[in-house]
Amino acid sequence: MRKSTIQSIVLAFAVWLFTSCSSNTPDDGTITPIATEESKPTAQATESQEPVSTLEATSIPLFPTGPITLTLWTIEEFAPSDETSMGRLLQNQLLSFQRTQHDVSVEVVVKSAMGSGSVLDYLRTAPKVAPDVLPDMVLMSTEMLNTADDYGVLQPVDQLVSQSTLEALFPVAVKLASVDDVQLGIPFKLNFEHVAFNTSIITDTRPTTWQSIIDSGGPYLFPASENASGTSVLALYLAAGGTISEKDSELILDVDPLTEVLRFIQRANSTQAIPSTIVDDDSLSDVWDSYRTGTASLVNIDSQAFIARRPGLINTSFSAIPGPSDAAFPLIDGWHWAVVTTNPIHQQLVGELIDWLMLPENLGAWSYTSGWLPASMGAFAAWPITDDYIRFAREQILLGIPHAYGADWDSLERELTQAVRDVISGNKSPAAAAADLVP
Repeated sequence: MRKSTIQSIVLAFAVWLFTSCSSNTPDDGTITPIATEESKPTAQATESQEPVSTLEATSIPLFPTGPITLTLWTIEEFAPSDETSMGRLLQNQLLSFQRTQHDVSVEVVVKSAMGSGSVLDYLRTAPKVAPDVLPDMVLMSTEMLNTADDYGVLQPVDQLVSQSTLEALFPVAVKLASVDDVQLGIPFKLNFEHVAFNTSIITDTRPTTWQSIIDSGGPYLFPASENASGTSVLALYLAAGGTISEKDSELILDVDPLTEVLRFIQRANSTQAIPSTIVDDDSLSDVWDSYRTGTASLVNIDSQAFIARRPGLINTSFSAIPGPSDAAFPLIDGWHWAVVTTNPIHQQLVGELIDWLMLPENLGAWSYTSGWLPASMGAFAAWPITDDYIRFAREQILLGIPHAYGADWDSLERELTQAVRDVISGNKSPAAAAADLVP
């Protein structure tokens, strides 16, 4: 579980110089066919099975004489495949890596994202009952990374990848993949929330302040139901100068900034600039549906969804999450490469594979094709740098704050959305709702 304190920070702009080269070897290799879950051994508990000891796992020849297979677990969205341009590009990059190595192949196993048989399900159960089914490396979200850390299966990666790979990452990306100050992942794709607005209705200026939201008349929507993540409300709190500290394993908010946020929501709700319907919206997809049908003129959306929908949009622009006097710093989320194997030979090769996939030309092409923002500045060279949105996205990442996860954070975000519902329903005043949430 992440034990960190989020503070409003401004990250200095960084410049990375990348010198890279690529091979023009012919595409005549083949990747080990993608395995299905049915083709992999099922983790079944038996009394005779024991976890492989560290000694056994590392007692291998320094120079293995046979072929080595690196196993990569991923989810369907990020799987190499002939069916999508993103899948074909990743497949070609893995093929190219195999041609640079002697007797090394990459086996890709597609797992479900959640539930029984998912990546986390196997990482939780397999170490004790079937350690041989564990992968060498795995692709996972920030939330998955923090959960897997509790299982004790992830290996620190900062000594496995090159220094150039680490230095190329945005500063917020490095923090995003650190748990208890240990680098457990290498981020490759980033995501953050921002506002999308109708330019035929909001014509004067970008709605980057709370007053501009009220002046616009809205409706401005973000999810605030019992099932909502609470990230949108947390961003408003941080925009008000709120901090989150930790005392006796409990996350503590500041009462004054929280009261200010709730007063803004109450005032905007009184004019319907923020309608009461937000208490029924579970997700960003819900509020986007309202925008698409014309019942909202401003909504929160994440960058990945905005990029995917942008080609079909008309009269739509973007801005940062609004704050009291200026825009908020965005909460950055993402996806990461993580290492599971304890075999030193496999660890070295996995590090080299991650370095390969993180080369600016490789990550840049893959991120642009997939519509996910890259985790390094150099990879943005593959994107149209004259695009206003791409410049905006880079600036937001540089200003970003890492999104934290864990049971305590989930509880905190639920309490924030509950405070919003209490104020909108009239059950509590902003001051009373804030006081109840802050010890």
